[in-house]
Amino acid sequence: MMMETPQIEMGGFKVNSPQVPNGVLRPTVSSSWNSRGTVERALKSIRIVIFTSKLNLLMPFGPASIILHFTTRRHGLIFLFSMLGITPLAERLGYATEQLAIYTGPTVGGLLNATFGNATEMIIAVYALKNGMIRVVQQSLLGSILSNMLLVMGCAFFAGGVVHRNKDQIFSKLSTQVYC
Repeated sequence: MMMETPQIEMGGFKVNSPQVPNGVLRPTVSSSWNSRGTVERALKSIRIVIFTSKLNLLMPFGPASIILHFTTRRHGLIFLFSMLGITPLAERLGYATEQLAIYTGPTVGGLLNATFGNATEMIIAVYALKNGMIRVVQQSLLGSILSNMLLVMGCAFFAGGVVHRNKDQIFSKLSTQVYC
């Protein structure tokens, strides 16, 4: 008994496709890369990554700051464009680590988030150290420590006070201790 090779339509062309015994079509490597579905899925993924946050509209400011660096001497404008350009990159980095945390679990995901969450500070510190700006690195570290110790914890206490307005809040002394 001879099985017919079915024809399937791919990109407007009819193609003979080998069939496995249970009736499932087996795509070849070349046909899977040439199919319109793969390109459409890739474009859909790119659209999701770019347009999931309105902050991504600021991405062109990064390359614009590089162009401004070589075309003008207005350092304030270059700094502003650089700051606006790095903001969506930090958001995209957070989004990527959240997506990795979905696949790796909460422990590894938390470690990735803590590691990559400080990538911007690390890049700035390495650049500053290479250019002999030790004072900038010291002030960056001090700002990071103060931000994490005071601002984040203070915002958490404030938000807890707003949410639990008429109740006394109870905090664990162990979790509120800061070791320096």
